[in-house]
Amino acid sequence: WCEFGHKFLDRNNDRNSDDFSPVFLQFLDAIHSIRATRPNHFEFNEELLLYLANAVYSGRYCNFMFNDSRQRKKNQTKLESTQAFSNVWTHVFSNRDKFTNGNYERFNQSLWPSRSIKAVRFWKRYFYRDYPYLLDL
Repeated sequence: WCEFGHKFLDRNNDRNSDDFSPVFLQFLDAIHSIRATRPNHFEFNEELLLYLANAVYSGRYCNFMFNDSRQRKKNQTKLESTQAFSNVWTHVFSNRDKFTNGNYERFNQSLWPSRSIKAVRFWKRYFYRDYPYLLDL
């Protein structure tokens, strides 16, 4: 997402921008639904999706503060040196056990998601995160 020019600054951080759109969050939500139908075919667990979904809006990681890799690379060293901002992947890789799916099974074929509406899963742990009493409904 970062290297291919997703405009994180415009799409996620500036709600007054005409470009504001939670496209990355929608992507994570889609991955959550696909992962729910084939949980053992993903090397990562839901914790990683939740962490990334929250990290995008946290203002903590320089990965999500710019519109392209040029802007990010120009400012990343300066931001990381202040230790106020870091790279999200540094945190993820240093906490790999927290984000790894213990039931992962290598799958050497293409993974085709179901086209059935029944396969779409509401992402309770993200969208109900502020309402834990709703998680059991």
